[in-house]
Amino acid sequence: MMNCWFIFFFMLSCAVIDNTKVTPRTVFKRVGQMLTIQCDSVPTQFRVNWIFNDGPILEYAAVSQTSWSSVVHVNNVHLNNTGYYTCIGQNIYTGKNFLATTRVQVFGMK
Repeated sequence: MMNCWFIFFFMLSCAVIDNTKVTPRTVFKRVGQMLTIQCDSVPTQFRVNWIFNDGPILEYAAVSQTSWSSVVHVNNVHLNNTGYYTCIGQNIYTGKNFLATTRVQVFGMK
C-alpha cells in the first residue's frame, strides 16, 4: 500500500491502495428470490474474477463489470446457490490478488 500527498501551491495526491470488498458479507434468501452480490475494487486498475465454492462461477449466474465494480446476479435462486462467492481482484500493475467473500444461504423448498 502506498499513499502520498504533496501540498504546496499545487496539490498532488496519489494512492495505490490495494483493497477489494464485497457486499453484502452474508446473504439469506428464500428459494425463488433474486440474488445480487457486488464487489468493489480500489484502485480501479483491477481485473476481477469470481469463484463459487472454490470452483468456477455457476453458468446461470450473470456477471457484469465496470471499471470499479463487478456484480453477480441470479434471478431465481435455488438451494444449490448456497455457498461462498469469492471476488478475486487482481491489481494489473502489481499482479497481487485480493480476495473478498460473501456467504449465501438459501432456504426453503425446491
